[in-house]
Amino acid sequence: MEAAPEALLEVRGPDLARLAWHIGNRHAPCRIEAGRLLVPHDHVLAGMLRQLGAELREVTAPFQPEGGAYGHGRTMGHHHRHDDHDGHDGHGDHDAGAGHPGQGGAGQGAWRLRRI
Repeated sequence: MEAAPEALLEVRGPDLARLAWHIGNRHAPCRIEAGRLLVPHDHVLAGMLRQLGAELREVTAPFQPEGGAYGHGRTMGHHHRHDDHDGHDGHGDHDAGAGHPGQGGAGQGAWRLRRI
């Protein structure tokens, strides 16, 4: 089986590790390659990446993101609702929808610290 081509953003920049961290922090799937990252085309994610200094280019290509801790090939392979966050799953406790693609955030969600 082969992945079908889809609309993606090619992400380049001087600090790909930092950009990849922010993409993962938004639970967005990402393909990591030498010199670039590939992510689904999403205007909220694009805005956040631009603010972080990324160089973006729209591409159409097969997408095979890195497998996450909970799934094979897609990082959202596990049950995930933003109103479920209570720190039980290792994600921490963050504001519902803040900074998540498609959730109306602008990529600047703030983390709330809680004493455990």
